[in-house]
Amino acid sequence: MNFRLYIFGESSGYKQYPDDSNSFKEYFKYQQSNSSLYIQRKADLVYYVYSQKIDKEKNSFLGFCIVFNGVYIKNFKNAFAIFEKIYSDCILSGKLFRLGENGKIGYATDDFASQTEEYDRLVSVFNDELEKKNRTLFAQLPKTYKMGQGSKAFSMSDNPELIADGISVYDSVSIPNNTNNEDLDYVGRMLQQLYSENKKLKTEYEILNKQKKQYRWVAILSICVIASLIGLYFLNDNLSGIISNQSSTISNLESTIANKNSEITSLYDTLSQERSVIKQRNNEIRLLNTNLTTYKDSLKLSLDRNDELSDKLSKQESKFYSLKSIFPINITNIEIGNTYYDGSIETNYGNTIYSSYTMYLQPRITYTGINTGRSINLKIRWYTPGGAMSSGDSSPSGFSQQESLYVYSGSNTETLRGWGNKTKGHWGKGTYRIEIWYENVCLKAKTFTIH
Repeated sequence: MNFRLYIFGESSGYKQYPDDSNSFKEYFKYQQSNSSLYIQRKADLVYYVYSQKIDKEKNSFLGFCIVFNGVYIKNFKNAFAIFEKIYSDCILSGKLFRLGENGKIGYATDDFASQTEEYDRLVSVFNDELEKKNRTLFAQLPKTYKMGQGSKAFSMSDNPELIADGISVYDSVSIPNNTNNEDLDYVGRMLQQLYSENKKLKTEYEILNKQKKQYRWVAILSICVIASLIGLYFLNDNLSGIISNQSSTISNLESTIANKNSEITSLYDTLSQERSVIKQRNNEIRLLNTNLTTYKDSLKLSLDRNDELSDKLSKQESKFYSLKSIFPINITNIEIGNTYYDGSIETNYGNTIYSSYTMYLQPRITYTGINTGRSINLKIRWYTPGGAMSSGDSSPSGFSQQESLYVYSGSNTETLRGWGNKTKGHWGKGTYRIEIWYENVCLKAKTFTIH
């Protein structure tokens, strides 16, 4: 697929790659929604600019732009789906943007140009997504599109066909989206919790290590004192009395050393327990990383399934829009009444019609509106029991009469103009047939009997 990709964002300053004459900073300067799609047409070039707000207080955002020549995406929801998939993939990759210890999305680099390998990878991912849907995703840009018509804002609930028509009329259209990416929010919260617990364990480990070193120096000094006293004993027998007097002191020191050794042993046990806790936390982190990988795979499968369903939906929508032009209404029932010239009822609908009372045969139809909000021309054929089509001076070619009908939505009942003569007894007895046509399609036919 032939397209051009841009990556842009603003945190401590605006950055963009590739950095050329195109700039997307002003498009989303006052963006209020969580994400937004901005579609701009410049001659045959169509720009799809996607922006995701990442910090409402700092008004920072990140985004992507793809540029096509001569084609546009028929369904804007497909464009949103592709951008959000690439956005999630980019965050999980961690080369340009990443989830921080606080669970929030931030920038992994201050220079997009230094990550050309990641840029090339994203181009490849975009291309794969576009190629998978190429047959149903794009349409040729109309040759009769207008220029200089300004901009138009739409919503996520608007009909995709309406927005597609807007692209050919307006220079630019914008579509805000206030839904959150719950998947990334969950991963962010889990990472924030693990980082906090790991930091607490490291602090406790450092405190225990310092206490261990202090007790070790106390033991060394005590041993040095004992060695000095023993040396004095061998140097001078006269000091025996002094040594004897100091024996209690030595005993006390030995007791102190024993207590300190006991404390050191206890600290070693505590340290061992803390190391076990740290090991357990590390195992939990590895398990979470494994689960995260599994989740990414599941997310990819879900996104692929969603793409498949979107393709099916697009095909069904295309079929529906094609049928709308062929069957603007669905006629479910035709009833025949007998009326006077002024339209007043002589024989009501559903009652037996007798030949001697016949004047104008008036059809009443029940229909469901499909292509609503406009007027259509219906043509009617009246066939006699002998198989001949009834016609007159006002009849259009190949039909008995023509009728204009304004199509309303939902189920409706409409009475059409009658066909016949104001003289009673105009229609003989027998089985008649009425057909109601739209262009080259017969919408409904019915046979009825005049007694």
